Amino acid sequence: MATPPRAWRAARLAAVVAVNETLTALDVSGCRLGADGAGAEDASGVLRLAAALTHNRTLTELQLARNALGRGGACD
Repeated sequence: MATPPRAWRAARLAAVVAVNETLTALDVSGCRLGADGAGAEDASGVLRLAAALTHNRTLTELQLARNALGRGGACD
């Protein structure tokens, strides 16, 4: 089965965030990273981004408004 477009975009964003050494602010408001937009029944997009952030040392501001994170995405 092909990777859903939104899930692929979330994975690509996470990959870039993980290795970027100059990005200090990122606004992904309304990018559908939560359960309704990741192309899955879970919060896979935001979880990928969260994992990537453990490798990023320069990002100091992250806007996640309007991403339908729900309890799972906010707590996992």
